Amino acid sequence: MALEYSANLTMLWADRPALERFGAAAAAGFTSVEMLFPQDLPLPDLETALEESALSMSLFDFNCGDWGAGERGIAALPARASEFREKAVRDIELAVRLGTGTMTILAGIRPHGVEPNACDEMLVANIAHVADLAAEYGITVTLEAINNHDLPGFHVRTVDQAIAILDEVSRPNAQLQLDQYHVSREGEDPVAVLERHFERVGHVQIADSPGRHEPGTGAAPLRRFLERLDELGFRGRIGLEYVPSGDTDRSLAWLPRSARG
Repeated sequence: MALEYSANLTMLWADRPALERFGAAAAAGFTSVEMLFPQDLPLPDLETALEESALSMSLFDFNCGDWGAGERGIAALPARASEFREKAVRDIELAVRLGTGTMTILAGIRPHGVEPNACDEMLVANIAHVADLAAEYGITVTLEAINNHDLPGFHVRTVDQAIAILDEVSRPNAQLQLDQYHVSREGEDPVAVLERHFERVGHVQIADSPGRHEPGTGAAPLRRFLERLDELGFRGRIGLEYVPSGDTDRSLAWLPRSARG
């Protein structure tokens, strides 16, 4: 297959300090990595780690609020609009400096007492705002749906919900992040979802389901999903956003080294 993969350094080699994971990814044959929040790392150290490992940072997420306190995004929260937009400016500046071409927006958990429509309207406005800022630098922003089993109360649970939001945003650089694991955990067929929305896909992430481990450890139709991605002509990076069932390097045995570059 002509598919290209990116190592998610939030998930892979998680037993090592964050900055050591770059070297591990390079040693495993990857040329591209992604992370949730490289914003949390000292910028000089981050740039050095990327340069010394000859890696590119293909994707990272916009600031999500207070992760340690359980926040998983603030883009759909009406009371946090100013915070989201202020931090988004710095996030985009970081993406430009690192040469990152894709950034993920996390809608967040809908606050108690806030109507879904209010969150939808806020999310549409915020995505449109950051998409316009990012477009100046050729950056794509993607919206991700996260399943309700792993993260109860997340505002955007399904790909169809995400597409409805993106339809309202109506920006060419605002696209779908298709996370096959979350689709599978929602009980949908990821191959059918891919075929239905392929033209809207800006980034793909994979993990087997259930368990969120490497391919071959669960029941998700990962082989067919990847074959269909290739058949449809997907040429973006596929993020390996899974929790290894054991040692990370051994968990990569399913993926030939020649496909990791």
